Amino acid sequence: MSTLVIILVSLAAVLAGGAFLYLFFKGEPAPKEKKATPKPAAPKPAQKVEPSKKTAEPQKVEPAKKAEPPKAPAKPTPSLTDEETISMDKVDHFSEYSAYKQFGYYDQAADSLFKHLSGMKLAPHDLVIELCGMYIECGDIEGMVTALDKFGGNLSKKELEALVKTAFETEPDNLNLCVFAEEKLGWTVEYITRVVQVLSEQKK
Repeated sequence: MSTLVIILVSLAAVLAGGAFLYLFFKGEPAPKEKKATPKPAAPKPAQKVEPSKKTAEPQKVEPAKKAEPPKAPAKPTPSLTDEETISMDKVDHFSEYSAYKQFGYYDQAADSLFKHLSGMKLAPHDLVIELCGMYIECGDIEGMVTALDKFGGNLSKKELEALVKTAFETEPDNLNLCVFAEEKLGWTVEYITRVVQVLSEQKK
């Protein structure tokens, strides 16, 4: 009986000590892990501050131009043969002559008629006399002598003499007119002088 009591007491003491140790270690807080202290970051190099750029000036806005209407395509010029071109030139010069004569521009009319006759193989008789008369009217005796040399081949001697005498009334001392009278009409210097004197007396 006494031995059983002793065993129970010993067992109770062992259990009590184990419970004490369990409660002792359970209540103590676990040691905390030390956190690594972060190293201070290296200072960044100071950035250079660039001066602010000047703001660009605002561009002027030009008013929009009005769109031009599209031009009509040029009509192709019809090509003419050589004969048609010569015919057109004749018509143009003769038309110019008629227009100038109508408005009293005898110098331009004479030039246009001269060009018209130059394109013909044989100048018409009446147009040659008309041309010489316009040159005399304008006082262009040199032009009349040139026209007689070029187109006067189909004029009679009386017609040539009449034109030359009329020219001497306008310009009695024209040298080319005197040469023409000597060569084409056979007049001598004495005869030309007499003709000029008679014409001068008739004017008085």
